[in-house]
Amino acid sequence: MKTRVEHLDLSAGERVMVVSDIHGNLRAFNAVLEKSGFCEDDILIIEGDFIERCKENLATLRRVMELCEKPNVHALTGNVDCDRWRCFHTDDEGMIARLWQTSLDLMDWHGSCILFEMCGELGITLTNLDQFKAALPLIREKFRPEFDFIRNLPTVYESEHYIFVHGGLPSDDLTNLGENPMPYLKNDAFIDKGICFDRWLVLGHWPCSLYRTDSYSFEPYVAWDQHIIANDGGCGVKAEGQVNLTVLAPEGGKPLCHYSEDDLPKVRALDPQEPAADTVVVSWVTRHVEPVEVGEEFSVVRHKKTGKVFRVPNGMFYGDWELIRNNDYLRKTGRADETADDSAAELCCRDYGDGVLEVESGDELGLLLETSEGILAKKNSRVGWYRGRYEKL
Repeated sequence: MKTRVEHLDLSAGERVMVVSDIHGNLRAFNAVLEKSGFCEDDILIIEGDFIERCKENLATLRRVMELCEKPNVHALTGNVDCDRWRCFHTDDEGMIARLWQTSLDLMDWHGSCILFEMCGELGITLTNLDQFKAALPLIREKFRPEFDFIRNLPTVYESEHYIFVHGGLPSDDLTNLGENPMPYLKNDAFIDKGICFDRWLVLGHWPCSLYRTDSYSFEPYVAWDQHIIANDGGCGVKAEGQVNLTVLAPEGGKPLCHYSEDDLPKVRALDPQEPAADTVVVSWVTRHVEPVEVGEEFSVVRHKKTGKVFRVPNGMFYGDWELIRNNDYLRKTGRADETADDSAAELCCRDYGDGVLEVESGDELGLLLETSEGILAKKNSRVGWYRGRYEKL
């Protein structure tokens, strides 16, 4: 697969709709299309990473292929799509072994992956790497239409007012891009690199929530000074992630609105609640914390990035939490091993914001975590606390 740039004329569309990072969540993808009222008068751009992390990878890929038969739908490749095509079509033993191990990991973490879904259709059971190698020629042949679709996808779409790409670009100049598309597909934390564009650059790949320091939200992120719109809602990456569909005007300008869909169980709020802003926001890139006071359900920690001290449910921790908690308990009871050294232990907090949601009675909320002091919930793409009464739907 090589880098390819194609021009799009968006002037014929009533609206321009952008979806990225579906990651095999066919239900959520179909839901945002329905919510938005997508029709033949709109132009739909699907910015890659159709597969892996959710449970309907092959069906999602085929849904994208079906949509792209329409003249108003256009798809780009993502880093996951490109990587899978390369791994399925290489003779490199290391890449084949990596694909096998990645597929096993995805089965453990998410219960499905594109490889095992393909094998399921073929009636093949794979239990080891050698069996996978032997089955590769058959997989390549039987799924040639799906593989050819991915192989032939452009890397970049450009129009008069917009540039669309999965990961990021070095500049507005699209004439000197390298042949290898991967730097433009996997470009982590791209907005933080400070590159500015004349046209609006619309991208996915990096979850919107990771760019925010003032709230824990998966709403599309707009970097106004840089002319960049980030659209990845974190679907498949986090349980509270979502598929985002952002609506743009063909003539350019700021996003008109967005639609989203997630897989969280839902509750109905029975009491209203006044909002309160987040005092701390922890993301994957600022996840390191250190314990201050350990409790049974909640603990107090210090955020290493900002120095802020905050209270958080114990279920939000991972890393060497057990080591730190156990040593803390032993010290308090006078039974600590004086030679034990946990100074190098790394304690991490999952993505978290301690703000309070604005809620009206009757609002539907996504449920993340139930505690004795309320629920960690999600409303309109934002995660925060709701401390009122609720009923499960």
